[in-house]
Amino acid sequence: MQLCEWLEDGQDGGSSADQRDEFRGLFEAKALELLHRINPVLEPEVVLLQVSPYEPDEDESFQQITVTSGNTFQSSVLIEGLKSIPHSGNGRRTHDFFADVENALRPLLSKACPGKMVFLSETLDGTLYGHILILIIGGALASKVRWINYPANNPLPPDSLLEAAAEVFITECSAELVGQFPPMFKEIFGIRVQELLRASACNLMRIVAAQAAVSNDDGQEVYEAFESVAAELYEGAPARGSIVVASPTTLGDSIRVLFAEPIIIEPRTCRHIRKLLETTTGSMALLVYSTKRSVNKTRDLSIHGLVDASEIEDVFRVDFKGHRSWELSRGSIQLMRVMAGVPSAPQYESRFRQEASMRFAGLAGIADIERLWNLVSAAPRQKHGTIVIVAADAESEAKRLICTQIDPDRSTFDQSMVEDITAIDGALIFDPKGRCHAMGAILKQGPAKPDLLARMETSPSRGSRYNSAVEYVKFAPSPRLAVVVSVDGSIDVI
Repeated sequence: MQLCEWLEDGQDGGSSADQRDEFRGLFEAKALELLHRINPVLEPEVVLLQVSPYEPDEDESFQQITVTSGNTFQSSVLIEGLKSIPHSGNGRRTHDFFADVENALRPLLSKACPGKMVFLSETLDGTLYGHILILIIGGALASKVRWINYPANNPLPPDSLLEAAAEVFITECSAELVGQFPPMFKEIFGIRVQELLRASACNLMRIVAAQAAVSNDDGQEVYEAFESVAAELYEGAPARGSIVVASPTTLGDSIRVLFAEPIIIEPRTCRHIRKLLETTTGSMALLVYSTKRSVNKTRDLSIHGLVDASEIEDVFRVDFKGHRSWELSRGSIQLMRVMAGVPSAPQYESRFRQEASMRFAGLAGIADIERLWNLVSAAPRQKHGTIVIVAADAESEAKRLICTQIDPDRSTFDQSMVEDITAIDGALIFDPKGRCHAMGAILKQGPAKPDLLARMETSPSRGSRYNSAVEYVKFAPSPRLAVVVSVDGSIDVI
């Protein structure tokens, strides 16, 4: 017996509705555990629909869709909307009915879940019923509704680690529903969250594999290739340097060195590639694209040469930060960080937007917060660490601190400017409108009285850059916010 059949029939004297509710709760608990590893502000909710492909007679009540209880989601809106599916007689084919349900669900969920990400998957037991699993994610910075086929057959790769994790999660849920019953009921999803995270990272790398034209859109192959390079040492030193993924035919004059023969990234070449990374500590980066093997005509991820990364935009870039530590970015957007084999998503964007909106309420509007984020998002590119300050009293602070003062009315800042200027010691100071008042500022606290909370947030285990930023922000008489980029690549919003 399949699990979904057991859920339909209410075996062992139990109510099928109660059993579905319990499994929905187990799915939701695992979603919370997984997605909070990506970003703790996310609010996942799981909805489980039982669907019958057999339609009632025209004079009967609509009973085809059954929704599990325990949700905050307004399922009544969904049910009412699904009643609009045209009646076309009993005994319709299951797949036809699911197609109608899918078409009806998309606009309904977009309307019922504004500002949220929604992922759906269908499972069929081959007899009378099927299930539709819906994952609703609140707290994300984007919204969309996406249908995930099971078994996985999704031509479009995900564009964020969150989306990649949602696809992996909902696929695993669907696999549980069509698996054999009984499983270890309380140990459903026995797979560890760390393994789900790794699967999510491999799923995300499908987008890089597509850019590199690797065979079969294999994200796992690309992920493991970068992991292998990050694990190599050169003369005892951990990996540092950069790789860009782009077609050589699109880069033109930005290519500085082109190898006579591409170097395939595989275990026997990783030490050689690690050595080549030593040439990329400045603006240069190794160029990665696929190359075709003549023997079996498959395509392999390969190093083609050296490219000036400062001259190209909107390409995938991998920055190696240390032993088994690397980051994936596209343009100025950081997509993922991997440390000791554990992937994570950058959380500082959501935290920055949230904190800036609260601290500068009345001083900065939505457009101002967006401009601030566009400027601050360039700071993590600084390999030697830096501090960017947003301060309500930026004008007076520029006069008080040791710094190079800037005329905000006659200066124009963009991401490239921020990246260049933060190369010097000291902080860059903006006001809540995104105007720059100082560069190279040496932070020191004024006469404000320290409070216990700020003292607790400083840490001797962190560097002077972090602790000085904590004291400068927490002890301030006016609202301030700091983004601290450490040498090891970690980012703190204070």
